[in-house]
Amino acid sequence: MESYTIIILIFGIISVFFIILLYFYNQLVIYKNKVKVQYESIYLHMEEIMALLDDFSLWLEGNYSMEKDLVKKIRKFCFQYREEKDMMTQLSYVKELKKLIRNVHQLEKVYPKILNDSEYLSFKDRYDSHYSEIMYAMDLFNKGVEEYNLYKKKRIVSLLSRLFRYPDYVSYQK
Repeated sequence: MESYTIIILIFGIISVFFIILLYFYNQLVIYKNKVKVQYESIYLHMEEIMALLDDFSLWLEGNYSMEKDLVKKIRKFCFQYREEKDMMTQLSYVKELKKLIRNVHQLEKVYPKILNDSEYLSFKDRYDSHYSEIMYAMDLFNKGVEEYNLYKKKRIVSLLSRLFRYPDYVSYQK
């Protein structure tokens, strides 16, 4: 064989190897982006709920001024959530949100006439809608994290993920 043929053969093998690596890297990016998109969906609904809670706390303060402790809890919760930048810590606020809303629902027992208030019912309906969307997005997030982590365990992908410092994600327990 001529040296020219050997050089082309080596170049071809290197090119095929590079294309295979590129394929695995692109798949890794796709899985990582899926997780990020699913997290963004949760984040957007949480932001909607935060705005809803802000409005609700103003309404509560205006109509039920004796509920100052609950108003403080709501505002503190919203402030702490907005200050947090870590993805997994923000996800932990979903559990806290559920506890906070239980306190809000206690208003129905203390003030039965609140069930006749259209603003309260509207809040409750919009909250329930956003919360169910969060739970659905949470399921998708957990599924995406599982797929991402499984894909990262492949030998060649594991090397690529360490080389490019791709993070490990943890699924969220509801």
